[in-house]
Amino acid sequence: LQSAVFMLLHSGKDWIFDDESGTLDEVFGLTKALFDEPNKWLTDKERASIRAMVETIEKRKTSVERYKVLEGKSEGGWSAGRAALKKWFNKQKITLGLRDRIDEVYTNLGVSPMQLINEGLEEGEDFPNIMESDGAKEDVTLAVAGDHALERKLRGEFRDAINSINHHAWERHRKRFRRAETSLPVKQLAASTAVKEIEDAEEVSAAQLRHATKAVKALSLAVGWFPEQQEKVAEYEEFLKEVVVVAVAKARKVPKEKVTVKTDNTPSRKRGAQRARKVKTASLVAAGDVEEIWALYVQLFETEPGELEAVQDEDDIENSGKAAWLEESEDLGVDGWREMDNDKLNHLLQFPGGKPALFAEFRSKTGLCAWNEESASKFVEDNEDMERLSLLWHQRVGVAAMVDKIWSATKSDVEVPGILIADEVGVGKTALTMGFIAFLIDAFWVQEVAAGRGRPDGVTSSINMTNLRPAPILAERPFFAGLDTIPNLPHVIIVPNSLNSQWFSELRTFFSPKALEIYNYPTAENEFGDFFDGAWAKSSTPLIHRIILVNHSVMTTSGKVFDTRKGVAGHNSNKASDDTRSLKLRKQAAKCLWAGRKFLTVSVDEVHDMRNLKAQFYATLEVTKASYVKLLASGTPLYTGPMDLCNLGRLARIPYFMGKEGDERDKEHVKQLRAARRTLTQEDKNDAAAHTVRLLAGGATSNEEEPDARIRIREATTTWITHIKRGYTGRVIRRTVNSTTFDGKKINDTLIPYKMVIVPVQLNAKELEINESVMAQITGSSMAAAALDDTSNFNTKFYLDGRTKVVFPHHQSPIYPVVKSLAEWDTLRSTKVDTLIKLLAWHLESDEHDTFNIDEETPKGDIPPPSNQLADTPPARPNAEYIAMPDLMTRGTRKILVYIEFPMMAPLLLSLLKLHNIDALIIHGGHGAEERNEMVLQFHSDPKARVLIFSSVGAVGLNLTAATVVVLFDQCWSRMLVNQIIGRAWRLGQDKEVVVYNMVSLGTVDVLMLHHGEGKGNMLKQFL
Repeated sequence: LQSAVFMLLHSGKDWIFDDESGTLDEVFGLTKALFDEPNKWLTDKERASIRAMVETIEKRKTSVERYKVLEGKSEGGWSAGRAALKKWFNKQKITLGLRDRIDEVYTNLGVSPMQLINEGLEEGEDFPNIMESDGAKEDVTLAVAGDHALERKLRGEFRDAINSINHHAWERHRKRFRRAETSLPVKQLAASTAVKEIEDAEEVSAAQLRHATKAVKALSLAVGWFPEQQEKVAEYEEFLKEVVVVAVAKARKVPKEKVTVKTDNTPSRKRGAQRARKVKTASLVAAGDVEEIWALYVQLFETEPGELEAVQDEDDIENSGKAAWLEESEDLGVDGWREMDNDKLNHLLQFPGGKPALFAEFRSKTGLCAWNEESASKFVEDNEDMERLSLLWHQRVGVAAMVDKIWSATKSDVEVPGILIADEVGVGKTALTMGFIAFLIDAFWVQEVAAGRGRPDGVTSSINMTNLRPAPILAERPFFAGLDTIPNLPHVIIVPNSLNSQWFSELRTFFSPKALEIYNYPTAENEFGDFFDGAWAKSSTPLIHRIILVNHSVMTTSGKVFDTRKGVAGHNSNKASDDTRSLKLRKQAAKCLWAGRKFLTVSVDEVHDMRNLKAQFYATLEVTKASYVKLLASGTPLYTGPMDLCNLGRLARIPYFMGKEGDERDKEHVKQLRAARRTLTQEDKNDAAAHTVRLLAGGATSNEEEPDARIRIREATTTWITHIKRGYTGRVIRRTVNSTTFDGKKINDTLIPYKMVIVPVQLNAKELEINESVMAQITGSSMAAAALDDTSNFNTKFYLDGRTKVVFPHHQSPIYPVVKSLAEWDTLRSTKVDTLIKLLAWHLESDEHDTFNIDEETPKGDIPPPSNQLADTPPARPNAEYIAMPDLMTRGTRKILVYIEFPMMAPLLLSLLKLHNIDALIIHGGHGAEERNEMVLQFHSDPKARVLIFSSVGAVGLNLTAATVVVLFDQCWSRMLVNQIIGRAWRLGQDKEVVVYNMVSLGTVDVLMLHHGEGKGNMLKQFL
């Protein structure tokens, strides 16, 4: 591989180094001069050795002879040159860089060996022929040799080098396949035996379920290569799920349906469920055992490492442009409307009482739904459970601004660009979207009445047709999206999978019963084509009264119909980024949501998930192209870097970002940014990492001088963001909690800025030793070994072994048995958990207690307070020793949220809290939507429910304003997730100060993750 890489660079140096994508610099760290200029990994003497070897190579007449020099075969000398070349190759981590880039190409194009095996091989084959990768060769070339690599025809030594690199990548997959093939029988036997033991047991124990869960998970990870075995794994998984679900439901005394996590109803899963019904679960009577097994199942089967948080890219995130993008962004896109008072807005929008005609009069404080017959009669004025429903002032301002951007004074054939709704987390993007749709429906019926068409048969909504009149805001804007009339078309709302039920519930809360028909688009690919032939086709309700809820995953599945290859083979080589990709699955494409259809509006919630130019992006793009109104919602549209905003601009069909002109602008900014980054040395990065460690461990100041290179990077990024802002002119709406109303007050003047407190946790010597040992094993010489052969395995190992040791160093992941006594806890004690218990007890004991501080003897170092931490916080004196307080949960009223990353730890953590008289609620991926809603309601209404522990499932969308303390017990990869977590409590409706504690274990990976999450670069990679 090393020789092939050298020949690639040497034979192609006359043209490939015109590369503007930054690929050659990122992967190889070289320019056209190759080793004729200083290299950060090599001494001058080592470079001279390479140059001398190159001179000899250039004198050889054939490729065979040149390779002999490079590899030392039948050619004496040049060992110093080869050694220096090897040093550069290893230090630059070229193998890893090539592997990741080529694997991404394979996967995106559907030609990875594992994908091909799952699609089916030719008879007699057990592993795909490398010729299957021929169609990806152009994209592989672009991925490893930059965007100019295809300017000349692939031939000679350059072609041979590409072939060799591609062959090496393919053979690596073959080796992985053979290792999996060797280990498969052992894992099959372990899983089948474990399941059979449960099936045959007179009484099923928690130990048996733990063992079976681990064995089946190990098999499920292995059978990715063996599709014929996947049905058996599905059977085992369903078997285990059903056994545990029954036990959990019995222990919780709730119907089984509230616990069950939905899975595909395949024949294998049916068999698993049938086998499970014969199992006796009487021995699983201890709630601790049940919850422990359920949490373990959820952790291993429902949420894979990496799904919970978005790992940011390798670029320096501090310089990603967030500050420049957010600068002066508290009231973007609402000028002229935010100066109006309530009466003026209500008049202009025709919103009597602050709401559109289709909205309900009341909403229930306890979550009742007027659409349900048994609850409908309760929605009356004198019911204390009811409160009047209306849009908040700033939401009506948003609707007015959206109307202004969509309707116009003149007719036009030009497509009206979409709107990026970038309101901050907790400001109310969902209500804003629903308010706009309701306004649009009203405007449609005003149009129909004026045209004499009236109310057609089948309309079941409660619109008073005799009282309809045009909204005054439309008097000077008669053209909807440049059209004479508003078409009678449906609405599409694309939502994260986890928020589907919440959107469904919110639509039924805000809209009056029968005002809409809400359809859930199927998630199974084989059901796409039948959707519009079922209930949809039978309905007589006008299309404009119909909403289709579509999961994000549907966009990913639908995107597979496109050939996303960049090269000639994919028929996309001359296309702009926002052009429709060529089709590879025409039959399936005809069944996709957008095929042959038009929509009135499309709303994409959490649209930043669609930011990358992959299958999901191109499927979503087709829906936005098919829609007259495009509403893209995200509180964090700039998720990793400026390109995020450019791609969202393409989805919104904003001209500045579209076409080849938009692509060229992006390339130029990328080129400038890459040039600035080239001057950032590894020493600069190491200094930044070391400074963070010193800062948190003590012994550093926060005002160390910033390298010139980082300043240049920030300036280049700021310039790009400035241009992006110009491109978005008039197409962004953003308000924050600091935005003000027409009379100068904050949109919620009761929302006090939250206070962030970093809680440094000093582990004891034994705990530090365990953490250092585990991370050394993960990142040591075994990285090239089978267990860590690919990135996903490495992430899994880091995720489940490295990070969990910070919290429970004396436990072996993924098993965390509950603790039944304080004496037992003494043998397994964790400093971080003990600190959490003290922190919780401190706030539960008395509402008069101020901010929790660590014990005085814990070394704090020079830790600068976050910008929103009060400088004059009085020192707290929580008791260092545990004092039993049986009435702890009733001593005060303050409520607390605790974020954890690992649901499998929840039963152990809950048992420890219980031993210290702290009764906590828990929400994680193992709770269904109904059960989760009941838990939230209990947290809000029960005075004794004062602590709620939740994983990432609760980080998006939930309103938990009953809490005034938020504890980040585990560190997050992304600052965006941190904002989501804080936003559960610190949002509109919160009238108390919120204190956020970020618990950081000094001397562990916590420190580096904090640095990464706070936006100071990819610290994990440097740490490894």
